Amino acid sequence: MTVLTDQYTAEREAVDAGLRAAADRLPAPAARIAAYHFGWTDTAGSPVQANSGKALRPLLTLLAAKAVGDGERWRQAVPAAVAVEMVHNFSLIHDDIIDHDSLRRHRPTAWKVYGVNDAILVGDALHALAFEILAETGGDRVPAGTGLLAQTVRALIEGQLADTRFEGRDRVELAECIAMSEAKTASLMGCATALGALFGGGTAQQVDALRDFGFRLGLAFQHVDDLLGIWGDPAVTGKAVYSDLRNRKKSLPVTAALGSGHPDAPELAAIYSAAGQLTEAELTRAADLVEACGGRHASRHSAETLTESATGSLLSGGLRAEAVEELSRLAASTVDRANLWRAGFANAGRFMACKLRQGGRLMARDLRQGGEPMASKVRREAARRRVLLPAPRSFCAGVERAIEIVERLLEEHGRPVYVRNQIVHNAHVVADLESRGAVFVGELDEVPDDALVVFSAHGVAPAVEREAAARGLDAVDATCPLVAKVHAEAKRAADNGDTVILIGHEGHEEVVGTIGVAPERTLLVESATEVAALQVPDPARLTYLSQTTLAVAEVEAIAETLKGRFPAIKGQGAEDICYATSNRQAAVAAVVDEADLVLVVGSANSSNSNRLVELARNAGVTAHLIEDADAIDPIWLSEARTVAVTAGASAPPRLVDEVVRALAELGPIEIIERAVTRETQEFLLPQRLRASGGGPRLLGASASGHSGHTDTSERVEEILRDRDRS
Repeated sequence: MTVLTDQYTAEREAVDAGLRAAADRLPAPAARIAAYHFGWTDTAGSPVQANSGKALRPLLTLLAAKAVGDGERWRQAVPAAVAVEMVHNFSLIHDDIIDHDSLRRHRPTAWKVYGVNDAILVGDALHALAFEILAETGGDRVPAGTGLLAQTVRALIEGQLADTRFEGRDRVELAECIAMSEAKTASLMGCATALGALFGGGTAQQVDALRDFGFRLGLAFQHVDDLLGIWGDPAVTGKAVYSDLRNRKKSLPVTAALGSGHPDAPELAAIYSAAGQLTEAELTRAADLVEACGGRHASRHSAETLTESATGSLLSGGLRAEAVEELSRLAASTVDRANLWRAGFANAGRFMACKLRQGGRLMARDLRQGGEPMASKVRREAARRRVLLPAPRSFCAGVERAIEIVERLLEEHGRPVYVRNQIVHNAHVVADLESRGAVFVGELDEVPDDALVVFSAHGVAPAVEREAAARGLDAVDATCPLVAKVHAEAKRAADNGDTVILIGHEGHEEVVGTIGVAPERTLLVESATEVAALQVPDPARLTYLSQTTLAVAEVEAIAETLKGRFPAIKGQGAEDICYATSNRQAAVAAVVDEADLVLVVGSANSSNSNRLVELARNAGVTAHLIEDADAIDPIWLSEARTVAVTAGASAPPRLVDEVVRALAELGPIEIIERAVTRETQEFLLPQRLRASGGGPRLLGASASGHSGHTDTSERVEEILRDRDRS
């Protein structure tokens, strides 16, 4: 079994023996296929010395066990290491089938040799063996271990589902791609190190620290893997050059390039959406465009930053210094694997590897002398940091209206109140309402007859309204009035005989609802490059509309392209974008030149939150989308003297307050409010709720106590007082 270094002979032999013993339990036909897949035999079943892979995950498991125990205690974790490698290879066999990959490690894949059906079944068998091996270890740590492994398998499947669905979409957000990579790759590496610590006898703190290390390293690993998928040497990777581009994979560097806003990004999008197989010239051009648009640099930088933060995780938990140094060295080797950095950035790779090896020795020294967590170092070393709060931010009137509708109905009707789709795109809002009795469903067939159901703020197609009426459901419409305005415009245009061209993102709930107003007369465009391929019944009878949560510049660019091709087209530029979306973009634009770092509070499926991240990144500023304060990585702040904190229109203001408090805990801060406008929009509640006391409401006056973005002075003083007391 090939690993990244040659110094782990005992560990390699222990895992190899465990894998072979486990495979021998399979029925003879399955055992033969498994032996071939692992590289132990050829297609005839004869022993060979083939490349069996990096074996990185089981090695991480055993090094994690060494980090929590001395001597030979790491051997207690060998079954866990074998189980992890079984799960990894189960996923590889299935991945090869899904991706139609014919080669792995320079040999035909299992499904190409033995057929799809047999390969699927052997993958399933390896999955089952993993849990069997782990359960046989006995002891009180088995339930936690098997539970963690089961959660990880579910994450792997979730990631693989997302990955396959990306292939059918023209546009994938970078945040979505990162979330997919976290589920598909980072989760298993985090599981590997956590199981090593668990079965090695570690404490809960040690298990958490090592799981965090593995998770971050896993995401760094995926960035490098995606770079190899484009620029890797076939002699090293066992795959054809430009492999991911041939398959039009929405990998991390590709997604970063497509969403970069670079002038060459539309050309890359056009190549990716072209029909038929790509020529060698097109593949070469696509690779050049990914690099020109910053995708290669972005993934390289992310891999380096994640690896640094991974090694930072090892500073807590009371881990053995020698093992910390080994894990740090392995992390450096992982990022620098296959000499990838020679392909255009050799110096950066060697510098990173050297820096991490040195970092491992320094961390080992710090731990022997009583080291401190990364957060403590950031706090101790920080000068006064400026925190810019661009306003408006957080909840808008439409979001607060939708939330209050559900809250009022829960008070008056009692639980359950069914809601079709998320009421707004924020995980915290949804979790809070679920805890009070809201039940979120994907379709109306999940709602019992005669029940109360709320339509989300993103709106629904008329067919959904008709279905609810036909079933006797008590339906309450929480559609944002600005989305309803777009629906009305679509209906008016279609009734007048126009074809409606909708600018938006395929699959977004608002877009699905708007198309449903006149499905036979509506065409969707996601980018300016798609305009050239549009086929319309009558170029003289066209109206364009827009999803309300897009970037202003994005819509204006597509609108100009539409006008260039169809001079008679009617539309209002970017005016369909809601005031809250454009205001939040303007607020970020007003401060981005001053910021070293922008933190956008919002959920990954929030379109307007993602646009804020893109706006900052397009201005050349590092930006991160975070669910809440827990997602802040202290390493981001190491060189950030000015941090801008904002939030999408669906994120509660309290989450921004918590982020500011978290920043205050990491060192002295100066909080500066920057408002570009004040929002005073009023939206009426539905008539049935107005009768019970709800009238027009100013932004920030929700019955649930949500506070608006401009009432910050008292909260700022409270944050500073809390920090001073601590």
